[in-house]
Amino acid sequence: MTKAVLFDVDGTLLDTYEFIIRAYEHVAEKEGAPISRSTALLYANLGYTMRQTYEKLFPKKDPDTLLQEHCKFQEESMDLVKTFPGVTKTLQTLKDKGIKLATVTNRTRKSSLATMQQAGILNMFDALMCAEDVIRPNPAPEHALAALRAWGSIANAA
Repeated sequence: MTKAVLFDVDGTLLDTYEFIIRAYEHVAEKEGAPISRSTALLYANLGYTMRQTYEKLFPKKDPDTLLQEHCKFQEESMDLVKTFPGVTKTLQTLKDKGIKLATVTNRTRKSSLATMQQAGILNMFDALMCAEDVIRPNPAPEHALAALRAWGSIANAA
């Protein structure tokens, strides 16, 4: 039997707090409607997709434009992404024991790949399940089930 561990990315493997919160603050500021850090934090933790968050924060604005600005900010701010202490060693220990590893995240594949590459942990994973891979994102079980089905079909996360 194959043993596997599934990880969420944000707040579990990677400290992306500033990466996420500052992006929401940046977009709101650019739209001329600054939001407080506590409001950005609240929306970041509600479990919405980015699109849903921007639709709720700015119902009269085009969410695609807001998403593009959010992603642009993050692409220019990769230095805000950090691994939590012990993550790399833990992942390596699991890999050395032959345990399959996957991520299950509501972030986009492009963003997930970039942040995990920045953190130096991308090559540790056998599968990445991202926002584009499911219809119903976390906390629905669809991500986890997709990861479990992927073991034979995804040889390399990159």
